[in-house]
Amino acid sequence: ALVADGPGSLRRFVRYFGTEAGGDEARRALASRLDAQADLLEKSTLLRNLAVGESPEEQAQATLRLARLFASAGRTQEAAHYYQQLQTDYADVKVEDKLGQEWIASLPADDPVTRVLAAPAETWPVGLVESKVEAKVVANTRTYSINLGEGPSLFQPGLTFHWDQTRQAVVARDGLGRDLWQLAVQELGASRTYYVNPNLIMGKMQGHVLYLSLGHELVAVDTLGLSGAPRVLWRENLTEALPGISGRPSYGIRTRQVRQPWGTRKFYAADAYGRPLGTLGPVTDSYVCFQRGKEVLALDPLTGEVLWKRSGLEAGSTIFGDDELVFVAGPSETTAKVFRASDGQQLGTRRIPAADRIMTSLGRRLLTWNFSGKTIVKLEDPWKSEDVWRMEFDAGSRGYYIDNQGLAVLERDGHFVVMTLPDGKLEINSQLEVDPALNDMYVMRTPEQYLLLTDLSEDEIAERRRR
Repeated sequence: ALVADGPGSLRRFVRYFGTEAGGDEARRALASRLDAQADLLEKSTLLRNLAVGESPEEQAQATLRLARLFASAGRTQEAAHYYQQLQTDYADVKVEDKLGQEWIASLPADDPVTRVLAAPAETWPVGLVESKVEAKVVANTRTYSINLGEGPSLFQPGLTFHWDQTRQAVVARDGLGRDLWQLAVQELGASRTYYVNPNLIMGKMQGHVLYLSLGHELVAVDTLGLSGAPRVLWRENLTEALPGISGRPSYGIRTRQVRQPWGTRKFYAADAYGRPLGTLGPVTDSYVCFQRGKEVLALDPLTGEVLWKRSGLEAGSTIFGDDELVFVAGPSETTAKVFRASDGQQLGTRRIPAADRIMTSLGRRLLTWNFSGKTIVKLEDPWKSEDVWRMEFDAGSRGYYIDNQGLAVLERDGHFVVMTLPDGKLEINSQLEVDPALNDMYVMRTPEQYLLLTDLSEDEIAERRRR
């Protein structure tokens, strides 16, 4: 692969042997052969993999290459992020002829990256608010947040994605709520005559690629774009035609809501015939996994090329995994089939909790709850059949999952904790005053604080009104 012309042989080597010895050497060689402009997305993906290498020197070198790559592409925000990372994470690591902490100071004063690093952080204005009334017609728009699970962006922590139901578009916004770009549903595929149900939209962000499940279709969006504007990399239909019927699949998407006994609601999509639609599974730099009907497929993250697929699996399965393993279990099954992520070879089976006991997956690990006199929350590793950590709470406690970044638990005596994920460390451990008739809770997270909302059951409210 190293002596062959062009990047093709190296791409294949990285795909099949990227986790073996020589994988990082092949990534470095492939990244060197790619163009900084035309292949910006692929090149940055390779360097991000190298930036989590075995030694601090290798990590720092890849971080410097990322900073230079984005600077040469005119992406100053991303370049500034990596120069800042050199200064903070690799301050005393020698990178080429300088220490990590010396690279920012070596940039020219008029360099665009220097100006970004020197600019004061934008914050919401404070102080007296002055208002005025204008005779202006404002379009009625409805927007819904898209839950991405893990943090959406390394470079813009405040970046969020939303579904604009009126414009039928995906909208990216900065930390101050300003629109950065939008992609209408017509741009995500062919002309459509239906509306997307926002409750069914699920997203995952890997590097600079946003993967969106719209209920009927899976779409990969390059947020860097060739000219700074987002573009669709590929899309896959999540529905399947009935046997013997040709033509386009039905788009009569139905919403199925499942209320978990402990935690939050989950929404699922079904087609016009009541069959569960495709499920978006693990997303890594090596593959994107999803289910269509009774098939589970793994695609190349950047091209959408099918790497492998397995048939005969139950529709509506739970799918989770990481760079090495993919777990698949039917909706009512507690035994998951385990496949090798690189080629889809089945490696065996493992026991997992029932679906209503699983709050979410974190790679190959599952965040679960159970009740055995007390409420038990734990992060477990099904492959090793062991608990990573576990915590116990009083019976009647309520929990709320805050993306892949935290889990909040409120006990009836007012003990409130927020655990960071995946390590389970306590970020908040406080005693609050709460109504002992607590029914449920909701937690909102902002960069500065958490907002906790609680409620009572309808029966309790009616009883208190009668008193």
